[in-house]
Amino acid sequence: MDIKHPVQETRTQQDAALKKDDIPKSAQMEEPESKNNESFCDDAADDKESCVGLVVIDDYDEVMHSAGEELRGMLAAIINRKLAALAQSHNGIIKSFEKDKFLFVLSKQELKRLMASRFPVLKEVRDIDFGNKLPVTLTMGFGTGGGSLAKNMELARSALDLGQGRGGDQALVKDSGKYSFFGGVAKEKASGARVRARIKAFAISELIKECSEVIVLGHKRSDCDCFGAGIGVFKMAQMYDRECFIVMDGIPQSIEMIYRRISAEPEYRSAFISPQKASAMLNHRSLIVVTDVHRPSMIEAQCVLEAGVAKNIVVIDHHRRAAEYVENTVLTYHEPYASSTCELITEMLQCLKNDDFLKQVEADALLAGITVDTKNFIAKTGTKTFEAAAWLKRNGADSQRIRLLMQTGMENYRLRANAVSSAEIINENIAVSFCEGDNVITAQAADNLLDIKGVIASAVFCEEPDGSLSMSARSFGDINVQLIAERLGGGGHQTVAGAQFAGLSYEQAKQKLISVINKYMEESGNEGNFD
Repeated sequence: MDIKHPVQETRTQQDAALKKDDIPKSAQMEEPESKNNESFCDDAADDKESCVGLVVIDDYDEVMHSAGEELRGMLAAIINRKLAALAQSHNGIIKSFEKDKFLFVLSKQELKRLMASRFPVLKEVRDIDFGNKLPVTLTMGFGTGGGSLAKNMELARSALDLGQGRGGDQALVKDSGKYSFFGGVAKEKASGARVRARIKAFAISELIKECSEVIVLGHKRSDCDCFGAGIGVFKMAQMYDRECFIVMDGIPQSIEMIYRRISAEPEYRSAFISPQKASAMLNHRSLIVVTDVHRPSMIEAQCVLEAGVAKNIVVIDHHRRAAEYVENTVLTYHEPYASSTCELITEMLQCLKNDDFLKQVEADALLAGITVDTKNFIAKTGTKTFEAAAWLKRNGADSQRIRLLMQTGMENYRLRANAVSSAEIINENIAVSFCEGDNVITAQAADNLLDIKGVIASAVFCEEPDGSLSMSARSFGDINVQLIAERLGGGGHQTVAGAQFAGLSYEQAKQKLISVINKYMEESGNEGNFD
């Protein structure tokens, strides 16, 4: 790779600076002083700030392995040439420090130009077809506004970590504390290796052995995946003779039946506690395990997390990573490729003890979480998903029993049907509706709308008890509903996302959604480059 250094330009700037220093102060004082001129100078200096970028080729080994052995060298050369051309066109320098990792330095002015063009290199690299069966994708993280190269490097690393946590194939710019997102259209690729799950399982087992008790925190309005993951963590703690408490502030209707079954078991009768009780028992040796969520504002018992008493915090989640994240964790198992958090927990349980040791009701809870999040094994399923389900079946899980646990009443079914029948179609293939039921029925209605021929994405609103509106969005992946939901203050996955609206009527929220969708379609060209 040719590395271009703007040496001549730098020397010219240095000479200019020396000449300015030689000017007598009296002469310099005669220059007209103007606030506008000072502002212009500040902007010019800001534009010349050196920005740091980190570029990673996603799943490099898998992509290279998918190409023929005789073509791998040429494929790597093509990727490197694309990156070298990018650096040259933006007067920057790029240097490889590992086979799949690059350091990219450019001015802030050029970074702004790159942002304005919405990082076309993402698509250029993704379109490379040189014998590779897997698409080539990049994750790019840029840091700017830090005041120094070292600080910008930290910002770039944070942006890169966030981009990889969101599934890769995107560029993120972190300007001080603010993120800008570009790209993110490639679907998460599941890794076939079990090494990561085994390492995480061993690490969490060591933390459990050293703690006084385990406290499990889930997200607000717990669902089957969140609840099942908590049961899985409870089982891990039980394996090492540690008490485990699952913090819940009320029992949502969606998990009421399976909660009744679990809580009837002798060992679970004192397992479910309130946030207040959890805060009272918290000490520095407590282990907090956050499941199915990584955003502090979405955790049901924030008071427990924010108390700062427990020194060890673990996060286990499968949602695409947001800018907001639980800080100071000792262990993070965050895999956006996974179908559900229950899948990740089941993998770890297999690594810790592969014998059949779960009770039927525990296996049912874990399988219910996988079933619900995959829409009955239709969405986001990989080989690991079916392997986890098969292991749970061997431990006594029963699909028919789970279906009975998730049955809904006639009134709820009617509300869902009304939401589907009253839907309106916007942009020719996006269905939008309002549901008079709760957020669970609303999510089911959004799923049902995708069964209508021609519909590729859906959004259904409902009213929360506090008067605000919630939105559940779904798609087949052609439209990235996560990017749309994030623009509305929410988040989620490429195919499953949601957002909340305070102080807006349904018509106002709908118009806001339509405006964001139109901007998404206009700016991205359906490529997903939407910040």
